[in-house]
Amino acid sequence: MSFYILGIILAIVTAALHAGSNILDGFFSVKIFDRLANLIFFSCLINLLILPVIFIWDKPQILSLSLFGVIIIVSLINVIYQYPYYWSLQKTDTSVVISLFSLGKIFTPLLAFIIVNEHLEKAQYAGFFVIICASVLLTLDFKNLRFSPVFMLMLFVSIMLTVQEVLFKYLFNNGVSWSTIIFWTAIAEVVISAIFIFFPKNFSDLKNSSRKVKEHGLLFVLNQALNWGGEILGLYALIFIPVSVFEGISDVQPVFVLIFAILFAKKNSEIFNEYIGKEGVVKKILIFVMMILGALLII
Repeated sequence: MSFYILGIILAIVTAALHAGSNILDGFFSVKIFDRLANLIFFSCLINLLILPVIFIWDKPQILSLSLFGVIIIVSLINVIYQYPYYWSLQKTDTSVVISLFSLGKIFTPLLAFIIVNEHLEKAQYAGFFVIICASVLLTLDFKNLRFSPVFMLMLFVSIMLTVQEVLFKYLFNNGVSWSTIIFWTAIAEVVISAIFIFFPKNFSDLKNSSRKVKEHGLLFVLNQALNWGGEILGLYALIFIPVSVFEGISDVQPVFVLIFAILFAKKNSEIFNEYIGKEGVVKKILIFVMMILGALLII
C-alpha cells in the first residue's frame, strides 16, 4: 500500500470519527449545557487526560518562539470556532451544519498555494466547485430564496478551520512532529478556553456544568475520544496527502452523520438532532452524493 493511499484511508476514517463526535456535540450543546463556554472548557480539560499516551509513541519537542506562536494561533482557532459551530447545531440538523464546513474550500487552494506552495489539477478545482454548489443547495430556501441563518456562521467557521489546516501543514513542513502539535495545542487550548469561563454568567454556572459532566461522563469521554482520535489520524493523514485533498475528503462527514442517524436514531432519539423523514433524507442523500463526487474529483 502506497503512503498516498494510506493517507486517503486515514482521512476517511477521520471523517467517520468526527461525524460521531459531531452528533454528540449536538446532543450536549442543544440538550445538556446551558453555557457553551463551560462545555468548551471541560472538553479541552478532558483532552489533557489523554496526553500521557503521546509519550508512548513520541516525545514532544521544545519549539522555537516563532513556531510556538503558530501553535497559539492554531489553539485559538480551535477554541473560537466552536462558538458559532455550537450555535449552528442549535439551529438546524447536524448533517446540514457539518456539510457547511465545505464552504471553506473556496479558500483552501489559495491559502495552500500561498503558505505551503501546493498546486491542484483542474479536475480537483472542479471537485471543490461541485462541493460548494451542493452546500448552497442544501441551505437555500427555494420558496423565499433565502439561505439558512447558519450559512454565515458556518462560512466563518469553515474559513477559520481552513486556515488551521494550512498552519498544521506549515508546522509539519518545518519539522514539527504530530506529537508536539497535539501536546502543545492541548495545553494552550485549556488556558485559552479558561479565560472565557470567568465571565460572570459562565462562572456562576460552573458548578452546574461540572455536575452535568459527571452525569453524562461516559458519553462526554466518548465524544472527546472520537474527536481526539480524528485529530490524531487527521494529522497523520496530512503527512501523506496535501491539505486540499484532506479537506475534500472531510466533506463526506455529513454522509456518516446521516447514516448513523438512520441506523441508531430510533433507539437513541434524544442523542440525535437529525430529521430523517423520507423527503428530508432523499434531498440530503442527493446533495451528499454531489459532495462525494466532488471529493472523488479532488482525490
